[in-house]
Amino acid sequence: MLILFVLLSASYFQVEAFESSDEKSVEKFLSNFYDYNEKSDKLSDAVKNIQKMAGLPTDGKITKELLAHVEKSRCGGKDSKKKSKRYNAAQSKWDKGQTYRFYIHDERHPTTMSLGEIQRALIIALNYWSTAADIYFGKVSSKQGSMFSLSFADAEHKMYDVHNNFAESRDPYPLDNVPGNVLAHAFFPKSGNLHFDSAEEWTEGKDDGINLRVVAAHEMGHAIGLYHSNDPKALMAPWYGGYISESDFRLPDDDSQGAISLYGNTKNGKRFVRSDRAKREQSSNQKELCNTTNINSAFQFADGHVYVVTGNNKVFRILLKNHSLIVDPAFKTIQLSNQIFDSDALLYDYSGRRFVVFKGNKIFSANGLELENMALSELNITRFGAFQGRVNAAFVRDKAGKSNTLKFWALQDGELIAGRVKGNQVKFSRRTTKLSEILKMPTGTKTLSNIDGAFVLGKKDNKRLILFVGNSVYVGNPNGRKLVKYSIPAQYPKTFKQIIHC
Repeated sequence: MLILFVLLSASYFQVEAFESSDEKSVEKFLSNFYDYNEKSDKLSDAVKNIQKMAGLPTDGKITKELLAHVEKSRCGGKDSKKKSKRYNAAQSKWDKGQTYRFYIHDERHPTTMSLGEIQRALIIALNYWSTAADIYFGKVSSKQGSMFSLSFADAEHKMYDVHNNFAESRDPYPLDNVPGNVLAHAFFPKSGNLHFDSAEEWTEGKDDGINLRVVAAHEMGHAIGLYHSNDPKALMAPWYGGYISESDFRLPDDDSQGAISLYGNTKNGKRFVRSDRAKREQSSNQKELCNTTNINSAFQFADGHVYVVTGNNKVFRILLKNHSLIVDPAFKTIQLSNQIFDSDALLYDYSGRRFVVFKGNKIFSANGLELENMALSELNITRFGAFQGRVNAAFVRDKAGKSNTLKFWALQDGELIAGRVKGNQVKFSRRTTKLSEILKMPTGTKTLSNIDGAFVLGKKDNKRLILFVGNSVYVGNPNGRKLVKYSIPAQYPKTFKQIIHC
């Protein structure tokens, strides 16, 4: 009898300890996301608020299902106690009828994604809201005039006053800075701050890690004026719902109705809604680029966008929309610095986030994420090989791998020289390769002797070599395995007017 009593007592105290641990976890969760006061609030009533938000039976009991939500990855914003099962819109909102310009900070960005992949994911995420409401977002390369600030942050981090030249202050709401749990947080209008936890394994295109695009779309919902929704299927539900591919994602109706309640319905059912001013800017820029007679250079930058530089040093950003190329209306034309514009050839190095700039018999590195403000520093040519300082164009031969070595082709006097950049050192091969060995022209067409600009667009099997010769454009499709070669289809060359559908 004594032995049985001891065993029962031990079992009882283990259960009590387990239940006490669960209660503490739930109370901490309630304190973080529901302003729960242990002294004045009844725990069972507070638990019902979690259950309402999670779509669970509202019995006030701590169950396995409830604990699963307490431990699940989620947004750092507080949950509303609103009872109706629908979106919950804030009182504040941004002014209508303008392009909502946003700036992406490059500090502390995740190593699991390239900067171009990060920026692409964020741009797509923000534009989900344009599918429903009268909102148009435009990425800008300068903080000046930006309304939204998107950044990756540690536990203690900064927030930026978008109304006062991005003046810095301490964010009073720290992130947990551990994988899982709190993923990100954002502020309601008109703060414009969105912060993503730098400790997360941010990813795109796979189930592993945390999908940046989906989380960013949720946080932008807060930034335009939406609270958490207690519809479990809504994007604005507080918990992370997992990876959804780009092709499968559709903004849920609850979220669409919330955005429409603040900004009105999207015009004409179009995804991108532009103000009249933005339309005029696009029309003017498109016309100017269509009428250009000389392309100086072109490249795909860190943000994943294609930029074209004309002979009079005007930089245009190009968008691919419905299989057509158009001038990006959200991008105001800029000029490259004279040091970069006056170069013989430009090559963008994704791994080093820099331009490799060819000028005579010298090669420079131009660093930075703002095209108009890049610092130039000379690279060390440790082996000249066949390089004689007369480069017409350069393009990537093989993107940098684990060795962080960028392999490229440099076109010199109609022949190609293989080169490598690693760190601040450049090496050239002693041998040259005929352009015809890499580039197969259509039957009856002569091999190109002079190229004004070149760059490789896309990845792996989807690579395309884009060549600019005067006002003509050639597109090469890959056809090699060991050595990447390109074939030009019979429909080329095309004029630049044909390419951007003037």
